[in-house]
Amino acid sequence: MEFVRGSVTSVDPERKVARILELQSQQTRHEQYDYLIAASGLRRVFPTVPQSLRREDFLNEAKSHRKSVLDAQEGVVIVGGGAVGVEMAAEIKEIDPNHKVTLVHSRDRLLSAEPLPDDFKDRVCDVLRETGIEVILGQRVVDHKAVETSEERRTWHLTLADGMQLKTGHVMSAISKCVPTSTYLPQDALDQEGYVHIHPTCQFKNNIPNAEHHFAIGDLASWPGIKRCGGAMLHGHYAAANAHQLMLSECIGSKPEFLSLQVSPPMIGLCLGKTAVTYNNIEGTRSGEDLNTAMFGDDMGNTICWNFMRLSEPCQA
Repeated sequence: MEFVRGSVTSVDPERKVARILELQSQQTRHEQYDYLIAASGLRRVFPTVPQSLRREDFLNEAKSHRKSVLDAQEGVVIVGGGAVGVEMAAEIKEIDPNHKVTLVHSRDRLLSAEPLPDDFKDRVCDVLRETGIEVILGQRVVDHKAVETSEERRTWHLTLADGMQLKTGHVMSAISKCVPTSTYLPQDALDQEGYVHIHPTCQFKNNIPNAEHHFAIGDLASWPGIKRCGGAMLHGHYAAANAHQLMLSECIGSKPEFLSLQVSPPMIGLCLGKTAVTYNNIEGTRSGEDLNTAMFGDDMGNTICWNFMRLSEPCQA
């Protein structure tokens, strides 16, 4: 297995060649492939995701971001009450329970963009308020300006749609629109928003050459439902299994037995400090610290995923 650190700049599905700009050398290489699985996801801005490409840069970026938050003596305002905003607010309060944290959302309920029941959204709001976070709903930030104080500190003055004024030491935006990272793929494979058209087998739809040898998974794929890590991992499982079926077919002439995605009903799990809030159509809305341990452990579910994928076990030849 070879790892290449770089960016795919284009893919030629007819020739099955990917053009890659290597990060270290800034040289372009052409990689021949038999199968391609596109899993590059969405492009998100800071602070939703780190922007650094190297570990050392990431650590410095994370330390600087943490310092900016904790040094904000006037508190922190987070703008946007989607999944990113609510988890961000809860995490800051978890790090420093005495820190003033305010969450501003333009709609009357949090997570307003998601097809989830009101009792789930209300429970998320209740959990945030129970931890001491001020939640302001139904108000949009219409103006903001930075003010340098005599102590050589910067404060921010925010104006809401109803004229309410907020003074804070740090502002974090959680309202950016995510953009698919699909510019390297043929336009014929994409929908109007840049997501990849796929069959339930995760294969590209038949509007490019060799479509059956190209797969798209996760947030990059045009597939119904909430964009979740659990769904993305299922896509990856199915794409790998189906690519293997094609390999067997080519090697021994067997008929491929594909796994097909089913449209899942809305479901979600949020980590709000020490409390998880979850929803699915069978159990409904649930919350609690025990649920948080079961869902995320103490490392945001990394160990759960590691063990499920059996990454500690040697591969049997």
